[in-house]
Amino acid sequence: MHSAKKIIFGAPEDFGFSNAIKNELTALGYQVIDVSKINNEFKYPNISARAYNFYRKVFFNDKSYKALIRSETITKNLVNHLNNINENCYSLFIRPDLFPLAFFNYLKKKHINLIAYHWDGMKRYPNINEYIKCFDKFYSFEPEDLTNNKDLLPCTNFYLTSSLHKKETSSQSMAYTINSFQNDRINISFKIKSILEKAGINSNFIVFTKNKIEYTKSKALGFKTTKKTITYEQNINHVLLSNLLIDIQISTQSGLSFRIFESIGYNKKIITTNKDVCKYDFYNPNNILIWDNQSESKLLHFYNKPYEIVPNAIKQKYSFENWIKYVLNIEDHIPINLPKS
Repeated sequence: MHSAKKIIFGAPEDFGFSNAIKNELTALGYQVIDVSKINNEFKYPNISARAYNFYRKVFFNDKSYKALIRSETITKNLVNHLNNINENCYSLFIRPDLFPLAFFNYLKKKHINLIAYHWDGMKRYPNINEYIKCFDKFYSFEPEDLTNNKDLLPCTNFYLTSSLHKKETSSQSMAYTINSFQNDRINISFKIKSILEKAGINSNFIVFTKNKIEYTKSKALGFKTTKKTITYEQNINHVLLSNLLIDIQISTQSGLSFRIFESIGYNKKIITTNKDVCKYDFYNPNNILIWDNQSESKLLHFYNKPYEIVPNAIKQKYSFENWIKYVLNIEDHIPINLPKS
């Protein structure tokens, strides 16, 4: 049974995401060996290495030496941390390109079953292609990437089920979204926000940026603007308190964001700019509005229609509990597929 298994786990620490997934794995009975923090902790091994890096950077404009030292040092730290791990262990790495490639070559020699999930498009991070051959299974949420590379396996994002037990979902008449500042996303968000607020629907539209110009523009448009990162747990609390979610797609991606799966798991309506959502088995136009610059009347007609509960089998399919069984190939999982690009 997976409840008796150890799992080596690594993921981006941004917004507390790796910690949220670690907690979910623990709740499901896994003994988690989390290496996310080790991967982000770098100190020069000695004063000489720091001085030599300064010399290379100042006199030769060479910034590659620090990257080399960082890779070597972090690999050594990771290897030392896992020195006593045997092959009777699962592993899962999300965004593996954030880890040194040499680290995965070491794990491969130890015959540990290596599983990776890339939740960004290959176009955005082409360096990821060097990592694919290191893994026994490599999953991607981007249909186009699967078309271009037959070594990839299909997968979507997921929603965390333990969040439902931490806080009751007392939905209010409120629309919610959070984004980093990007002009195209800001403009769409502002139009949707304006329509909703004109109709008396509260909005909680949060924009994150540390850029002074972006911060000023965002505030002027009436967004709740912050320079501080919001943790994933705080984000989920906002989701649970809302009855409408807004998902503004990154223009270079067609894979579905986490916001889509939060809407499924937590019974929320959603407006999304991702046109490919209609290709998935959970699509219901009463619950999901594909934004195409609709009129105020059409948006409000969608908002006022009753939410239709998603069948339990579909909700279970996209839960993290099923997701982890699927990517680790554990019995009784529900397969997760992607539409053809």
